[in-house]
Amino acid sequence: MRTILLVALLACSVQPLSAQLYVGPTDINALDDVYYLQIDLRCLFGGFYVATVDYGQPDCPALQQKPCRISLENGDQMQFSSKMAVFNFLRVQGWEFVETYQTGDADGLDAIHL
Repeated sequence: MRTILLVALLACSVQPLSAQLYVGPTDINALDDVYYLQIDLRCLFGGFYVATVDYGQPDCPALQQKPCRISLENGDQMQFSSKMAVFNFLRVQGWEFVETYQTGDADGLDAIHL
């Protein structure tokens, strides 16, 4: 069982054999030492959301970097139509939602889910 911390959602995982969750070029479902994730959801112009993931990787210290976003196998970043679309995508990939909380940034717009 894997558990995930998410900035914008926290989930727990039972990893199906076919599930693949890419963050940049890395399939994090295939990593044995990843138990927690932190996901930050940001709304782009046009109303689409991107999900930036911190799973403890050393190459993405700032959560806003594009290489740290949920992506396709070819590395193209995924865009979601809503926050719930991100939840549904993660569930299909074997992750299970656990808890949520919200905090505000300087503009009061930053939602964090755990």
